[in-house]
Amino acid sequence: MNLSMFRNDIFTKKCIKPYEHIIICSVGCILSVVLGITFYDVWWSGVVFIPFTVYLVNVLKKEITEKRKQKERKIFLDGLELMLLSLETGLSDENSYINAGEKLIEVNPKSVTAQIWYSSGARLLRNETLDDILYDFADNTGMEEISEFRDIYMIAKVSGGNLIEIIETIIDRSNDRSEVEREIRIIISGKRFEERIMCLMPFMMIIYLRSSGNFINSLYGNIQGVIIMSICAFVYVIAFVRAEKIVDIRL
Repeated sequence: MNLSMFRNDIFTKKCIKPYEHIIICSVGCILSVVLGITFYDVWWSGVVFIPFTVYLVNVLKKEITEKRKQKERKIFLDGLELMLLSLETGLSDENSYINAGEKLIEVNPKSVTAQIWYSSGARLLRNETLDDILYDFADNTGMEEISEFRDIYMIAKVSGGNLIEIIETIIDRSNDRSEVEREIRIIISGKRFEERIMCLMPFMMIIYLRSSGNFINSLYGNIQGVIIMSICAFVYVIAFVRAEKIVDIRL
């Protein structure tokens, strides 16, 4: 899986809570011990699997972050719709932005997007420009929809474009894109589930053979067994990582 997507933006920092970091890392440590016992019959051999469990922890964090980013994108589009309603009543761009932020934080008080939108409204009251606020908003979050709105807004402001029509177009296009992405994710999630079941099968077979009698006991406690199990573990890890990369389709 491509881990380079972990950007230094506010979503990456705040999407996963501190207690969730602790839980995920604890699960990674437990998994290292389980793998050590499974392949070598001694718990301390789990240190060999630490790089692999670190990889798995990062994969899990990425998936959690991506799911929450999708929710934040939806909240931003809701904010645009609220801003659109204010613009249609005749309010200025700045007042519409402030009103949208106030309503957005009421509905989504824990949302990072709503918090940034609401707090940035105070900057407008300090006579900062909406251009600068949108630039910082997009730069801090790394959200494509915000960057798109910022760029189009700046162009419309210079050229005198109809902001109401522009926002309607952005919302419609984003909703269409979200629907297509949702359908693709459904297909991908099914393939990913199949891939993870297949990756778990060799591991579960070893556990089953260990619990069913003396089928593989001869592979523990001797150098030949250590070599064989090391090869099996290496092949298993490589196959798992490779399978993750295959199903990691970026939208």
